[in-house]
Amino acid sequence: MSMSRDNLISTYPFPMVIDNTMREDWWKCHHYFFRRHIHGIRPTVLDENLEPTTSKSIDLVFGGVLAKGIEVTRKSYANGEGKGDSIVLGASALVKAWMEEEPLPPPMSRGQEAKTLDNALMCHAGYWTEWPLDDPMQQVASINGKAMIEFSGACPIPNCYHPITGEQLLYAGRFDSVLDRFGVLFGLDDKSTGSRVDSEIWRNQWRLRGQFTGYCWLAQSYDIPMNAFLIHGIQVQKTQCKFAEALAERPQWMISQWLAQLETDIINMIADYHAFINNPHSQRSHPFGQALGYACKQYNRTCEYMNDICASPRPDYDRFAVTRWNPLERTEDAT
Repeated sequence: MSMSRDNLISTYPFPMVIDNTMREDWWKCHHYFFRRHIHGIRPTVLDENLEPTTSKSIDLVFGGVLAKGIEVTRKSYANGEGKGDSIVLGASALVKAWMEEEPLPPPMSRGQEAKTLDNALMCHAGYWTEWPLDDPMQQVASINGKAMIEFSGACPIPNCYHPITGEQLLYAGRFDSVLDRFGVLFGLDDKSTGSRVDSEIWRNQWRLRGQFTGYCWLAQSYDIPMNAFLIHGIQVQKTQCKFAEALAERPQWMISQWLAQLETDIINMIADYHAFINNPHSQRSHPFGQALGYACKQYNRTCEYMNDICASPRPDYDRFAVTRWNPLERTEDAT
């Protein structure tokens, strides 16, 4: 039985807030964006009580708990704790965050085998050896008396309005810190990875990454003059961790170009949404088209929607639960 227009809008709401994760998902595959951020479904597994729950990613859990430890250490030091005490407080917060995530799925690759609690603690300790809290080049900026740790914000996107409510859409983001290097402000984002961080390939991947361009635009919207980002790479291995820093400069022309492209992308998202709401049962291709390429299996991972939805003549939604991503909520997602 077909849904009414109101039921369609209720079941498939267009987001009020867009962030870098959503935009990257849109570019990866329009249909993935639709399922993840409009339909809002995620695959489930059975927990210890045989109840369905959304599956966890050991990579995201590891990155999230490590980020928590680093954040608490930075905040403790900014609040006047000594270096050693701040690192201990961060390590304690890391362990607590890890325990709250258990039980965790078994590792599915050699890289995931290195994502353990012991290695998270090793990376946390090594981070502050590589980038000491009292290093003049690692000092957190203070703006209006507030230490810029875990900066977050949201700003209206020019010329982009919600297809149902007509309200102006927001762009949101959150990054780890703002550093003050002798009067010049830099955004900072920590990235844990299994790849080599001492390579030119790792450093160059950030050169045009829209994530950091959007962060600079957001910061400028809050009157924070920022035209560059630092990326602290944390390479996680079974017996050791390695570190490297990359610089991603964002001149003003690049930020303006990014914003114009964001507007175009969102206008196209809205056009596809109108096409879906007006004709949800089209016998032709879905308004949010399938990429049918690399997005179906990347980095040795199969897309979560491939088998039960995209590769099936009659999509099976029984294994999925609705759990929508809200960029304005606190999250440890390391996109």
